[in-house]
Amino acid sequence: MKPAPLRRVILAAYPADFRARYGAELAAVVADSGGGWRVNLDLAAGAARARLNPDFAISQPEGRRLRLQATASTVFALWAWSIVAVALFVRAVDDQPVPGLRSWGWGAYAAGTAIFELSAGVILLAGFAYWLRVVIPALRTKNKKTLVPAVVPVAVVLLWLACTGLLAAATHHIQPGNYRHISAQGPHTAGGWAVLTVYAAFTVTCVLACTVNIQRALNNAELPDRLLAASALVGAAAATALAAVAICAAVSVTRVLLIGGVPLPDELTAIGAVCFLALTSASAAVSSRRALITFRTGTPL
Repeated sequence: MKPAPLRRVILAAYPADFRARYGAELAAVVADSGGGWRVNLDLAAGAARARLNPDFAISQPEGRRLRLQATASTVFALWAWSIVAVALFVRAVDDQPVPGLRSWGWGAYAAGTAIFELSAGVILLAGFAYWLRVVIPALRTKNKKTLVPAVVPVAVVLLWLACTGLLAAATHHIQPGNYRHISAQGPHTAGGWAVLTVYAAFTVTCVLACTVNIQRALNNAELPDRLLAASALVGAAAATALAAVAICAAVSVTRVLLIGGVPLPDELTAIGAVCFLALTSASAAVSSRRALITFRTGTPL
């Protein structure tokens, strides 16, 4: 009996080495569980634990490499999902602008925006360098097992940009005077909300496809230790930036709540985005700390 589509996605979220070691046993447990949201929640929690605290019961050099590799893929995935949270926060707070959001509330918003944009630029440059390091050797050796998952995210991003542009043009969001985000003129009809919901689901699917394939390509590429050690430092910087963004967003949303007059859906969206940013920054910090300790001591954690 094959697991449901959602459960297959959750099982695929487990690290490759975990699935290789415990995949058959986990599949048997899933088949006997019978389903239900509690089982899916337990599986998702297990996948998160397996990525944040992998079992490196192997030789020390190999365990060290896997620890650094796990942190690189985990922090990237957390950062990618944080982009969605930041977009939702911006949509709730500054799209259209909250009346009266000034002084320390606006200062925190501007600081968080600057930190996120700067860190995004650095992470994208580092990610592009690592992408080239994965793709070029795969091209030379015609290693499709590594090349295909490395190229898929590029195609997904191009598809997302094309669909976003078409949606913006079709809904007249690209026009003079509309200097804000594509969603600056929110939907006012049931059909508009339906389109926005489909677009949101499409965006989440694209992010999921990118993170899964990038992790797969990174695992298959078997990068040298020196590059993985550098990724631990990049991961620590990304975790610090996410924490700073989460703090700025929390200060800004506090000001929004004090001002009042904001629609309840926007308030809940902003609060949910802040909670998600806090969770991802804490998870990234834990994974980065383990990688840095492993890098310093040579013992995988």
